[in-house]
Amino acid sequence: MGGSRARRRKSLRFAASMMLTLALTLVGAGVAQYALMARALTERALQQTAVSSSADAMVLRELHDAPDGGLPAVRELLDHIAARPGVHRVSLLAPDATVVAVGQPRHRSTGHDAAGGTATDGATEGADPPGVVGERAGPDTAARVREVSVRERRTAELLGQDTVVRVPVRLDGSTHVLEVVKSAQDLQLQVADLRRVTLTTTTLVLLLAVPAFYLLGGRRLSTRHGQALETSSTDGLTGLGNHRTFHEDLRERLDAATRQCRPLALALVDLDGFKQVNDTHGHRRGDRVLTAVAFVLREVTASSDGGAAYRIGGDEFALLLPAATDDVLALAERVRRAVEDDVDGVTTSIGVATLTASAPDAESLLEHADAALYASKRLGRNRVTHAGTLHGGRPPA
Repeated sequence: MGGSRARRRKSLRFAASMMLTLALTLVGAGVAQYALMARALTERALQQTAVSSSADAMVLRELHDAPDGGLPAVRELLDHIAARPGVHRVSLLAPDATVVAVGQPRHRSTGHDAAGGTATDGATEGADPPGVVGERAGPDTAARVREVSVRERRTAELLGQDTVVRVPVRLDGSTHVLEVVKSAQDLQLQVADLRRVTLTTTTLVLLLAVPAFYLLGGRRLSTRHGQALETSSTDGLTGLGNHRTFHEDLRERLDAATRQCRPLALALVDLDGFKQVNDTHGHRRGDRVLTAVAFVLREVTASSDGGAAYRIGGDEFALLLPAATDDVLALAERVRRAVEDDVDGVTTSIGVATLTASAPDAESLLEHADAALYASKRLGRNRVTHAGTLHGGRPPA
């Protein structure tokens, strides 16, 4: 009983660990998916800004070089770029990082005011532009301008909360820079939406996948794990608990009996004449004898309300019985008589020990039962001996 409960607990722990592993895997997959999608979203936003800025740079150069173009046409284009959603600032920088022109978002609107008019979030007519013509940009911008001028290529970087894209433009034989500063607010909102969707999806998958895994496959795995434990804990020939299970159950039952002040007895059973059966009739006959003895032990322990039988060696068996001394001796005598009457060729020598002050633990209980078994062998075999009848736990001289 104790061994079965322990195996059930192990199977449940195995199933729980499998479901926890699945849950952690799903959460990890969700986090990885979110990170990849957020990165792809950011890179796509940067790429779109860079591509549109490159196109704007080509238009700017054409407007500047047109006969009716020049700086006024360039400023008009910059105003148009500045009016786009999310654009904080747009500037045209000279090779020495001096601000040549800035865009003023006069036409960007975000909603309506209470009077029904249009509310704007950018600069209005006559307002100071975000940048002063003739001033020099900061040292970082100047360094970037020189880098673009030397390498003749587009650069894009993420600075703080804003995306800064700088595109080189050849004007009047020198390299100017079109600088577009775009707010990351829209991108942040998209990433936040992505985070919410990922969290919701992962939660739904967890709520559906973990129970489904247990119902469809986890329970079967748990059952197979339990069967594997059962196979590793029972004797293949007799179906009784094996040597390892016996020692596990002995310690578990001993601890429970000590805590609850309940009786516990151990009976060691050894077959007399089994070697002769094997030598004379062969191992197949010997296997049938072992199976018959196991049947007797199983029947006796079934009537003892919580007893258990084990095969702990070739022709050695053990019984754990939650009973007092007189009851244990009676059960052991039943085993001896049943084997003598029903199993051909063998008898049993049995040694019994009970949980007492002189045998308070597994080692001493085994030692006392083994001494009683040895006494049964010495006294003529086919008998039951209790360790309490021995002087000092050893057979008399």
